[in-house]
Amino acid sequence: MALYPCVQCDEECVDCTIQCSCCDRWVHSACVPMDDALLLAWSDVSLKFLCKDCCFTDNKYDMAKALE
Repeated sequence: MALYPCVQCDEECVDCTIQCSCCDRWVHSACVPMDDALLLAWSDVSLKFLCKDCCFTDNKYDMAKALE
């Protein structure tokens, strides 16, 4: 069992990952997908990243939650 499983693929998160600001779980940048430049931009502490589980409600994109 992975200590930090990816929200998308369930594999261990080690490198090139981003943490969800809502649930604190990790996701591989490649699983989002997010290139290195975007990953670097999101590493700014003032930006919040939400994983798929935290920005979808009833299988629909929850704009209000994503913009919190």
